[in-house]
Amino acid sequence: MEDRNTAAEQCRMFYLDGERMKTNTWLCFFRVPLRRENATKLAVLAELMKEGTRELPSNSHLNRRAEEMYDAVWDVSVVKKGGEALLSFTLDVLKHIDGREALAFLRGLIREPLFLQEDFPEGALERCRRMLERRLRAIKDDPAAYARKRCLEETAKGAGAGISADGYLEDLAGITLEALRDFYRELLCRSHVDLFFCGEKEGRRLLKEWKRELGLRGRHFWQTQRQKPLEEPPQCCREKTAAKQARLVMAFVSEIPPEGGQYSALLVWNEIFGGSGNSLLFRRVREELGLCYEIRSFVYPLTGMLFAEVGAKGEDIPKITKEICKLWDNVEENGVKEQDLNSAVENLRRKYASAQYDAGRLLDFTAEQILMGTERSLHQVMGDFAAVEPGDIRRVLAKTKLRSCFLLSDQEVDCHAVCR
Repeated sequence: MEDRNTAAEQCRMFYLDGERMKTNTWLCFFRVPLRRENATKLAVLAELMKEGTRELPSNSHLNRRAEEMYDAVWDVSVVKKGGEALLSFTLDVLKHIDGREALAFLRGLIREPLFLQEDFPEGALERCRRMLERRLRAIKDDPAAYARKRCLEETAKGAGAGISADGYLEDLAGITLEALRDFYRELLCRSHVDLFFCGEKEGRRLLKEWKRELGLRGRHFWQTQRQKPLEEPPQCCREKTAAKQARLVMAFVSEIPPEGGQYSALLVWNEIFGGSGNSLLFRRVREELGLCYEIRSFVYPLTGMLFAEVGAKGEDIPKITKEICKLWDNVEENGVKEQDLNSAVENLRRKYASAQYDAGRLLDFTAEQILMGTERSLHQVMGDFAAVEPGDIRRVLAKTKLRSCFLLSDQEVDCHAVCR
């Protein structure tokens, strides 16, 4: 997978065999430690970089060039992984498109963005500010997404994982063009950069050309050490909403690092607990008791945090939280059933196996492995799942405790009764 990389290099290359794919997919990301002081800058920067390049001086010009490459799909965005923000550049093109055209397009986006020009109009920045403001205000219109966001913020206080990669409304007004230019120049110099190509074999050569053309010669790189959330007793936060359906998110936190040997057991436990339509939560709370509209669990990427989320009537929330905790305690005390374990492992193996036919999912998987520093293959990770035993699940539960809850409801519910 890796192509002549050394640990000291700023820019590394990764080729993924995509001969079975219909397109060539290019991905570049700059790794930035996520902090409150840079979150909004990054969010605005991603929008501003879509405004054009020196050669293609508007978003319309960029889209027109993409159309000329047979409707190539491109984007600049901020992706959050654990406590890091990735300023990401992607391009997906049909395989018969000349690689040099794709390279020129990406090089312009990264090295010659229009906003670095002195005559760049201030109005474009204001337009990006308004777009981001609308997006931030709209977050509350999606109760499920808002509840997840708020629970994560409360759970991971003091760590990058608790910072919103979408930015903050109150910080927008202070963002200036000069500050963004300085920040981007610093980012080019101090970020570790990873280049990916998923497609035909020619990609190995194209990756080397891409790296050479970017010409990155950084120093004093940002450190991306993992931060632990603040140690606090279990707590529950509540916000009132006009929506009739209440949203509850419960956060269970462990000290299991994503690069550690027990992380695969954590992922298997999530699948058993609430990660599928055959999970313990779904069968008990949704099907048997009929207490909720939806219920599931998930592990937040590159962390040891597991979240259970529920959509239900406000008056049923206390019953639901008791059932969730009872299920958890029962498995911790008595262990997991062999049938549930085998079903969860098989579900995960199928999910991961199907990623080899989807360039986007394969790139996402590979990027996460690289960020963890493990660089394991799909087949190796699937083997890790198959090796998980009932005792591994109990050890995971012993290291994972309820940290916080967030409740969005139109009713007065005793939040403190939610936390054990």
